[in-house]
Amino acid sequence: MNKKIILIAIISILIIATGLGVFFVFQKPTLTQTKNGKCGDGVCDAKEKSKPKLCPKDCQEIISDTQKNPETKMEPSIKTSQKGTSHFIISIAGFLGNNYESSLDYIKESGADDVRFMSRWGGMHWEKAEPQKGNFDWSFFDERYLAAKQRGLKIMVTLYPSSPQWDNPNSEYDHEYPTDIEEYLKFVRMATERYDGDGKDDAPGSPIVSDWILMEEIERGDGQKWWGGTPAQYADLFVKTYYAIKSANPDATIGTYGANNWLGIKKDWIETITKPVFNEIKKITSDKNDFAFVYSMHYYQTQDMHEYLGNINFVKNMLNDVGLKDNPIIMEDIAPFMKKTDPQKEQKLAKQIITSHIISFANNLKTVGWAQLSDGFEYGENFEAGIISTPNMSKKDMEKSFKNLGFYSYKLMTEKMEGIDWNDIKIIQESDGVYIYQFSKNGRPFWVAWNDNSESKQTTLSNITSSQVKITQAVPKYESGKDVTDYNTAFATEIKTVQNNTASVTLGDVPIFVEEK
Repeated sequence: MNKKIILIAIISILIIATGLGVFFVFQKPTLTQTKNGKCGDGVCDAKEKSKPKLCPKDCQEIISDTQKNPETKMEPSIKTSQKGTSHFIISIAGFLGNNYESSLDYIKESGADDVRFMSRWGGMHWEKAEPQKGNFDWSFFDERYLAAKQRGLKIMVTLYPSSPQWDNPNSEYDHEYPTDIEEYLKFVRMATERYDGDGKDDAPGSPIVSDWILMEEIERGDGQKWWGGTPAQYADLFVKTYYAIKSANPDATIGTYGANNWLGIKKDWIETITKPVFNEIKKITSDKNDFAFVYSMHYYQTQDMHEYLGNINFVKNMLNDVGLKDNPIIMEDIAPFMKKTDPQKEQKLAKQIITSHIISFANNLKTVGWAQLSDGFEYGENFEAGIISTPNMSKKDMEKSFKNLGFYSYKLMTEKMEGIDWNDIKIIQESDGVYIYQFSKNGRPFWVAWNDNSESKQTTLSNITSSQVKITQAVPKYESGKDVTDYNTAFATEIKTVQNNTASVTLGDVPIFVEEK
């Protein structure tokens, strides 16, 4: 009797189990049963949420919401903005800027990773992109950004809220807070989407702008009508611009500000303009954990490295004062004021290219942008810092342009720094006019050093594992770049014997690269 009951129970269980199996085979899976991770699976997963336009059919609700509410975009997926791997940037500014293809060829040849489009030389101006409300013309930007991509250059763009005539017809300033803020933000989102390379609404060839910098130097005074708004308006505009960019490209790096090291700036402006801007930014974003931007410095007195160090520390202290000490800092725009008539112009330029970059890198500014590709007519003859020169300031002599000593020093620097561990940089000495820095290059020590004193100095480099070191002068052994006929032999070199893991080297005013053989 018990056996029959047990047998009947077993058969019943098998029948029920078989029925349930058939039911689940033919039952349509629910969203929770579908495997996530593929476009079209009906699930807007974490990756797709960060950039919903990658798979619009899965994330339609998010896209619709961001279109209806442009100021409440999805949160950027990047919590801390970092510059990435671009350490060497050159601005396309100068007399060659209008001939952008030649300019980009020079930048590529120099060894730079990144080109900066700014001002009239490819900067993203609202008035140029949208000359009539609702009618956009991107052709000027498309051509230049695509040409950069074709040469393997990354792209940094300065974005200007320069109001079109239709937005602010009576403005006396180059830039003001937009009258039609919604139309301005629409322009920002469209520009970012066009140059994000995601395959949707891209410019021809899909060039990617990885770094956006909002118009800077709002402290400009002395009669210059550059910014017509208040510090609070600038802060508000920056935050709105930030989130408009992030809504279209969460991976973009966004920065400002540049101006507080602009040559001639008055210190009281820091208290009345710069700090109020950042205090307001902190106030606006106090509840936004995803807000992290890059602070971009400008500096134009590279002949004095001691003063430059002071300016770096000044910026760090200022950011600390306003609660932004963790913000990454880049040197976006650096160069000297130099006169064309200076007989030592090329030698000084070449030296200052090396010293300004090395000091920046060693003090945690891992991205440095040289301010001028070529000397510029617009800047005047007292502001020449281009690595491409002309005999004079006449436009008719543009075809006589040449690579100056600075070009060759820049190229050598980018080659020597290849393989550097950017997280392993030691300051050996940075005082009394002597500057010595140790890097790790492909696992081996590598030094850059110079001496700003009138007399040469002896120093000893230690912990050397090889029997010899090679010393290379960082400035070519010529009076002008026009004299360089062979780049490979343009720099003086010396081999030194290592004794007891040390080498004694002489430091003069020309920087040297020292590497193990």
